[in-house]
Amino acid sequence: MQFSIFDLARTAVQALSGDWEVKRGAWDVSAVLSNETRSFRLHVDEPGDLCLDYDRPSDEELPEEFPLSVVVYPMGMFFEAARPEEGLHALAGKIASAVEAAVSGSPAPTSDKGPEGFRAEPDRRTYRVRVRRSEVIQFTIEADSAGDAEARYLADGVEAASWTEPTSILGVALDQQ
Repeated sequence: MQFSIFDLARTAVQALSGDWEVKRGAWDVSAVLSNETRSFRLHVDEPGDLCLDYDRPSDEELPEEFPLSVVVYPMGMFFEAARPEEGLHALAGKIASAVEAAVSGSPAPTSDKGPEGFRAEPDRRTYRVRVRRSEVIQFTIEADSAGDAEARYLADGVEAASWTEPTSILGVALDQQ
């Protein structure tokens, strides 16, 4: 299953409490998770590490305790040995836990997490719901023609707006994991 950095950030924001939002970064290679006081930039660096840069006040230090496999470096943190094969929700859970640790000073608990890193209610069964979702992204670009704009929008255009179209349920099945 393929997912983008934006998908990871959006899923992590859903797991965080409070008024967090996510914005797609340029060229779809980064995303920004933010609230009124904090901002984190999620991206993959040149060696291929999943990184979460933290734009924090100069007098604020990162806490000493972070979730397992999170390594702190001067600009923020990275997720040691994180790979897409872990899955969208497992990686997003790690990101949400690291953000929570940086903001609150202690990592979010992980021992009572259900499948793929999300909290499961006791005595409830887990279902997988398949949903078709479309995202519309509008770009602006100066071009010689409509064909020229279509050919160059991703490389030279500026993202002007984006929104998610209504979803449709494709199916619901009891999770057998």
